[in-house]
Amino acid sequence: MSQPHLLLVDELRRHLYKSGYQLEMRCDARLGWRRPERFVRQIYEETRAACWILFTQGLKVQQWFQERRAVAFILGTPHEGIQLPSMDSDHRAICYHAVGTLLSFGHRRLAFLMPKARVAGMLESEEGYRAALLTARATDLVAPIVYHDGSVEGIQRLLNGLFRSQTPPTGILVSHPRHLLTTMTHLSKIGLRIPEDVSIICADDDEILAHVLPSVARYVIDYSDYAKRLAHHVLLAATGYLKPRKMFIMAKFQKGYSLARVTTMQNNHNKGGSVNTNVVS
Repeated sequence: MSQPHLLLVDELRRHLYKSGYQLEMRCDARLGWRRPERFVRQIYEETRAACWILFTQGLKVQQWFQERRAVAFILGTPHEGIQLPSMDSDHRAICYHAVGTLLSFGHRRLAFLMPKARVAGMLESEEGYRAALLTARATDLVAPIVYHDGSVEGIQRLLNGLFRSQTPPTGILVSHPRHLLTTMTHLSKIGLRIPEDVSIICADDDEILAHVLPSVARYVIDYSDYAKRLAHHVLLAATGYLKPRKMFIMAKFQKGYSLARVTTMQNNHNKGGSVNTNVVS
């Protein structure tokens, strides 16, 4: 779990304790299996719970709780067809805004770096990114979504390929803070400056980003307020007074020095052959 999510869970535990509830954690890689139903049933039968909080679980786990009409609340985004109450960042709105911001700074060659994992929040991010491109008036856009395996080596290979292409991006949106750190340090390694050569926005936040130079343009959430609202709705779900609906915590865009206005040279010049890249295998 990321540092913000650890903070969120800790605050949630504190709020629930005040209302007479304990918060227990059940963490296991088997929840991510292709067929996790047997393991989910085992956990469910061994544990008495007033409410189950499903932390960014895959479709199969969400379906299991829905089919049994179990009292459950999704901390994250529900998959299509899931009718359970949920709370999450508005990933679609964040990515839509990020694309609009890059376009407003003159960028016409973009890339969205995201992991291959097909969790619901990532699908929402993709939708927001694509929707923003469809509504853009620019006709000269090059803006692929590029997928990586989450490893340092995988992100390096992806970036090497992007900046060897005929249309290397001048603006990059990165989905996760830890992947942003790999991206920024690798771009520096291959001789690209931020933001003079490449502007970067992160679609999420982490405490460590406050210590990165140049400062990172990113989307910030008040996790204390998040935990307070989350605890309120979890208690409503536990007592049967919460109808299935999506609830969102709105993030605030924090402009950093990783974002700059693009130059005509950046948009027109082919940097693909001029960057000294190292292939990592």
